[in-house]
Amino acid sequence: MEALLLPTTPDRVKSVKSHTHELQATTKEAPHILVKEVILEDFMSYEYARIPLRPGLNVITGPNGSGKSSILIGISVALGQTYTERSKKLADLIRRGASAARVSIVFDNSPKNGRRPVPSGRADDYIVSRYIKADGTNWFEAEGREVTKLQLSSILGRFGINPNDSLIIMHQNMIENFSAFSPQEVLTLFEDAVGIFPLRQSLLEAKKRLESVKGPTPEEIESGKQSLAYWTALHEKYQRKLELSKRLAQLEGELAWIRLEEEENAIKTQKQRLELLQQQLSKIEREREGLEKALTEIRDAKPKEGEFRDLLERAISIAYEEGRRAEMMKQVKEAISEARSRVSKLEGEAEELKAQVSGYEKPAQLREESDVIKEQQELRAVIATLNDVNEATEETYNKMSKELSDLIEKAKTVEENRKSLMEEVAYREKLWMENLRKLVDAVGEGYKRVLASVGGAGYLKLVGYKEGGDPNEAGLELYAGFRGTNPVRLDPLTHSGGERSVTIMAFLISLQQHVLSPIRAVDEFDVHMDPANKEAIAKVLMEELSKKGDVEYIYITPGPMPPLPGNVHVLLVQKVGGKSNVMEAA
Repeated sequence: MEALLLPTTPDRVKSVKSHTHELQATTKEAPHILVKEVILEDFMSYEYARIPLRPGLNVITGPNGSGKSSILIGISVALGQTYTERSKKLADLIRRGASAARVSIVFDNSPKNGRRPVPSGRADDYIVSRYIKADGTNWFEAEGREVTKLQLSSILGRFGINPNDSLIIMHQNMIENFSAFSPQEVLTLFEDAVGIFPLRQSLLEAKKRLESVKGPTPEEIESGKQSLAYWTALHEKYQRKLELSKRLAQLEGELAWIRLEEEENAIKTQKQRLELLQQQLSKIEREREGLEKALTEIRDAKPKEGEFRDLLERAISIAYEEGRRAEMMKQVKEAISEARSRVSKLEGEAEELKAQVSGYEKPAQLREESDVIKEQQELRAVIATLNDVNEATEETYNKMSKELSDLIEKAKTVEENRKSLMEEVAYREKLWMENLRKLVDAVGEGYKRVLASVGGAGYLKLVGYKEGGDPNEAGLELYAGFRGTNPVRLDPLTHSGGERSVTIMAFLISLQQHVLSPIRAVDEFDVHMDPANKEAIAKVLMEELSKKGDVEYIYITPGPMPPLPGNVHVLLVQKVGGKSNVMEAA
């Protein structure tokens, strides 16, 4: 992944293994196709020529300058080989005096085991052509329909033909240049030729995916833990502040309960006082009514002589008492009014306190109000020391906690992905190395045998790669020794030109038995060879390559050739009047 990439699992590794086996099976069982003939039209020194090819060994010989190499160049051009295109302009390949050239390869598309190699082709011939015009334009055609180079490569790839593999089609001087290749270049050519280079690419792709899996570093996780530890401490302070604030709210409720109880007691006291005042008022009213009655009786009385004074004094006394009672009634009524007002006020305050205690459970035992206020003051003093933390602290803590959790989870996921990818890399590495060693050993045995046939000795050696290393550092070295000397690495400064040619041809002859491509070619393999080595190599060449009739070998040599088996197809090239011609000699 980002990389996190998609997670690699054991099931994916199994899928990779299955895909690899299917790829190998497909390659081995790919439809086999051979070339029936090559047609050159206004190409180089050819005005028009049809060069027939047969399964097995095709030897093209003729004098120097007759146009032998042009046939191989024509095949390369038609197949889209980039080597030739780098060597010169395509327009330079048009025959002098002509405005355009065409090179066509006619593949044998006749049914084999009831199936044509190219199912879309309905005829027995499947023709691939390349047109070249003097203005530099060129294009490819397959079955008369224009195709891109990529499409052509895809078609050829189905038959194991890679025209850009320098060990499949080796042009002039390639034998000589081969000795200057690095071990890495030799191995790449080798893998391309035997068809296992995709295994190396598969390994490289897996390693690239592994390298792209980037996850949190231990330092990043440790930094996240340290940051979280800081915010955890602040969060704990914030939680403490919340707890204290909650306790302060509880104390507010407890204080409200205390005050509510005080209010209720005050209301009860006032109501009791009001009741006593009512009773007192009633009593005074009764006493006043009695005095008024007594006073009325005195007024209505007809005192006798001598009783008037007593009645007057009595009336005055009663009037005085009645006036005192009236004053008392006024005072009591005022007290009643005041008591009622006090009760009403207390009841209003009680209602407010009831609203305040709502949601607070009444303590089993109420404390003194002063004790509650003292605890409130102490709590407020502690809370004041925690003013540096607030809701933002909670938010930041939760954010940091989630980020660290995500970081750890990502690290875990990345580690699981890395583990699965490492298993995939290990499997692909094993698959690549097993196939590579197997093929190097097989080609190496043939290499020793061919060298021994010309009095030499040698071996192939894989170098530059250790398990888990960079596959691109892997290389293949050729070791050879002649005339009884110990084999040493092939080197232009150590081996003569003839020895290099013999060594490389020994390698190529051995390699040809394992090449996937049904078409293989080499131009002037015998360059720099002395007559004895040339004859010996040619003999081995004929013996080894004439055995297989399911592939086509094209070897170009100026000759002369040793006696050839009857199944070798020989083509003679001659130039007459500036035009090259080809005829079958055998």
